[in-house]
Amino acid sequence: FGIAGERAPTPHPVAAPGEGTQAVDPVRVEELLLEGVDLLVEAQRALQHIAWHDALTGLPNRTLLADRLRQEMRRVRRNDEFLALAYIDLDGFKAINDTHGHEVGDRLLVEIARRMRAALRDVDTVARLGGDEFAAIFTDLAAASASEPLIERLLGAIAAPVVIDGLGLQVSGSIGVSYFPQQGDLEAEQLLRQADHAMYAAKLSGRNRCCVFVGEGDEG
Repeated sequence: FGIAGERAPTPHPVAAPGEGTQAVDPVRVEELLLEGVDLLVEAQRALQHIAWHDALTGLPNRTLLADRLRQEMRRVRRNDEFLALAYIDLDGFKAINDTHGHEVGDRLLVEIARRMRAALRDVDTVARLGGDEFAAIFTDLAAASASEPLIERLLGAIAAPVVIDGLGLQVSGSIGVSYFPQQGDLEAEQLLRQADHAMYAAKLSGRNRCCVFVGEGDEG
């Protein structure tokens, strides 16, 4: 009953249990969960690629190079094989970058990186260390000398002329090489430093060539 002069409120019907709710499709729920998992996996892969690869060239970066180098050093020692590590610096790149701008310089780096990758075997690794410096791992070598034709391929790939927007550009490569195994224990970073020292010897010897690390202060 309402108060005198007021209209009593109209009662609302109460829904029966389950009435007015939409049934959940368990198959659709499973599909949505699987889609979410797939997206998460793709995101993790993308993040991993960014962490391990050079953003400009798509080549492995220094972090991934170090990881592969450590793995290959263990493997070749176990299999009684040889490994060669090449440290590569592009001769004349800075002048091109300063004269024609960073965009042209970046496109030149991308093309040189593509050519180096194409010149090597599937088992080899070429990485960008930063700037105009690269490194390559040659593995599965029966003898240290087996790396020589591979290094010649690298020198040829680097020195081939490149045309960008009508500009004829050309650089060369100074390459330092260190071999593994050696006498005594050696870490991956030590091997990379040896190749770096040999690369500077190649530059001092006239550039566009390779020098091999054979001892402290003694490259040839």
